[in-house]
Order: sequence, then C-alpha cells, then structure tokens
Amino acid sequence: MFKIIEYILALFIFLVVNPLVTIYLFLRRLFTGKNIFRKESILLGKDICRVRYFNSDYPILAVQSLYVHVLTGRLSVCGTSLRVKEVNKVASHNGKSGLYSIALLRRISRIDYESYDDMDIEYLANKSFKKDLMILVKAILKLPVIDPDYDKPDKIKLLDIEFLNMRMDEALSRIAEVIDSGRKEIFAFMNPDCFNRLFDDREYFELMKKSNNIFPDGSGVNLACKIIRKQLIHNVNGTDMLPYLCHLAEKKKYRIFLLGAAPGIAEKMKKNLVLKYKGLIISDSEDGYFDRKTETGRVITKINDSHSHILLVAFGVPLQEKWIAEHIDELKINVGIGVGGLFDFYSGNIRRAPKWMREMGIEWMFRLLMEPRRMWKRYIIGNPLFIKRVKNWMKGYNSEN
Repeated sequence: MFKIIEYILALFIFLVVNPLVTIYLFLRRLFTGKNIFRKESILLGKDICRVRYFNSDYPILAVQSLYVHVLTGRLSVCGTSLRVKEVNKVASHNGKSGLYSIALLRRISRIDYESYDDMDIEYLANKSFKKDLMILVKAILKLPVIDPDYDKPDKIKLLDIEFLNMRMDEALSRIAEVIDSGRKEIFAFMNPDCFNRLFDDREYFELMKKSNNIFPDGSGVNLACKIIRKQLIHNVNGTDMLPYLCHLAEKKKYRIFLLGAAPGIAEKMKKNLVLKYKGLIISDSEDGYFDRKTETGRVITKINDSHSHILLVAFGVPLQEKWIAEHIDELKINVGIGVGGLFDFYSGNIRRAPKWMREMGIEWMFRLLMEPRRMWKRYIIGNPLFIKRVKNWMKGYNSEN
C-alpha cells in the first residue's frame, strides 16, 4: 500500500512541485546569483551516485529534487539514512536509502546522537507502513525549518554566556577526562528559561559567565543559534545525556550520587537505573528537602563517604548551580552537575515526551500539556521573551564589533 502512495507522491512532486521550486530558485538566482542546484556524491548501498540537490537552506526542500530517483527505484521516500560520500561511511546493512529518515529528522533537531548505522538499524527493526507514514508526516511538518550551513565554533557566545558546541559523545569524553585526570569541575545545562533567569539573578549570571563547562539544552537554544548565525552541533540536554552517562559510568566504574528532588524520588530513580544498567554503581542518594542551614554539613559528609565520582544535583535552576559552586571545595567528587527535573523523569514520576515529539523539537509542548499551571509562564511567555532578548543582544553585539 505504501509503495503505491510512495510512487504517486513521487510522481506528483516530480511533475508539479519540482518545476515550481526550480522556477523559484531560478528567480532567486537572477536577483542573488545563488545556484539553483548543488552537487553531492551520495552512497546508495556500496555505489557512489552523483546527484543534484536543490540549493536551499531548508533540508526537506533540498531533497525534493531527488524524487526522480524514487521513480527509478534507486531511492525510497522513507528509508535508511541518505549518506554523503565525503562525510559518511558505507552502511553496514542492506536497507534502502530514503529521502526522509529518522537520521535526517534527528539531525535537523540536533538530537542525532547515535551513529547513522545505529539509527538505520533502529528504523529497519521497526519498519512498517505506519512508521513510514509517520516519518513522512514529520518530514512535511519539518518543511519550514531552516538549517543553514553556518560556522560551527567550539564555543558559542549567547547573551554574554559561552557554552560548549560539541557532539554528545564529545561531551561525555570531556566528563570522563576530568574524572580520569583526578580534577574537580562543575558542569551545567542552559535552556531558554536558564538564560532568562540571568536577567534577574546577577549571582547566577556571574557564575555561568565564569563557567567553562556549559552544555546547550533545548530547541530554543538551537533556534537562537540560527538567529546569531552559528550552527549548533548537538542539543546536549541532561535528559538525553543520562543513558549515555550511565553507560559510561558502567564501563569505567564511576560511582554516582543522586542529590535532590522530593523525598523518595532519588531512591526510586536509583532502583530504575540499576535495574536497567546492571554494572552501574549508584553509591547513595539524598532528597533535596534538607535544611540548608543546619543539614548541609551532614549531606556533604554523606556524599564524601560514598566515594562518588559524579554528583547529580536536582534542586532546580539556579539553586543547584549555586549550591555546587558554594560547596565544591568541601566535596570529594570529580564532577558536579546541576540537572533540574531529571530525577522526576527517570523515577517515573513525570512522563517524558514521546520520541516523535523530541524529533520534531516540540518536547516543550508536551511538558506544557502535562503541567500547564506550572509551565505556562516558562513556555508561553518565557520562550518568546528569550528570542526577543537574543535578537536585541545580537543587534548590540553587531554594533560593538
């Protein structure tokens, strides 16, 4: 059934959409001088094929010119990843490449943490008419998303705060290097809400400005990077990082201490994690409802007695960052990380958005629907405010440089 839909769609695109796009790009060339097409060498199985993409910053629009290869049977509408020869290696599987794939969708949303082979194997293991239809629908919804080939610096400065611009595996390697060297460092995640808090909390601003280990968190930061004409490599958020961090800790025998959230949440998270990751060592846990004035010493002693390498602190922003910074010299740990509401997700206390919403970059919408009274201000008011501040900052930044 999907093959028939696929062929009809390909024929429609080829006969109707492609000529219209070509006319648009031709007119653009007359006024701007930009080429209509860009040539790439792609891998189709083990063969190299020279193709012409539409020269567009919209990834979903760019691949429309390849529908002719769907008609000839060389490509599918939905399938495994479409690999550029100069960047990717030959696939380790025999799956048929598609114009749209989970690899493409995740790349656009900056959550393509796995290798192309792993994402393709995931697709092939779950391939069905329904799954392909969902990929097609998500691709159509991603049509307005721009993804220009901007500069990709190692660090990106946004609202006077610098954060690391790297792949998820590079972020984990950075954490491992700190632990293996015996050093002690603080790591943090910053999403649009965190950036907004900088304007009302000078202490938090100064703390983040001095930090060398900030990771970008959320689709809003990805959008902000496009506004300032920088390309974000990965959305390195804590919720996505934790499974990889657990694998790393399992392999390297790192001990993790869980501090924060409501009573019982950290312990429940601990049980869930050690059940899933058999070699993982969660050394101990403590909820976040202790008296900061009278019990902090006891908590620090408990952390130190656990001989933990990694301390995850879930007090919420900016309390968690301030607490770690205030007590880092007393703590016998290597890595302290503020993780916000992470414990609620991995304890099962709060559901996380389904993967398709994460692929679409609309996880915030799911959180708003789940907790409207608590989250409406952060997302409905906070997100537009963040973008406005980024645009104003960009104007001032350009005038100074």
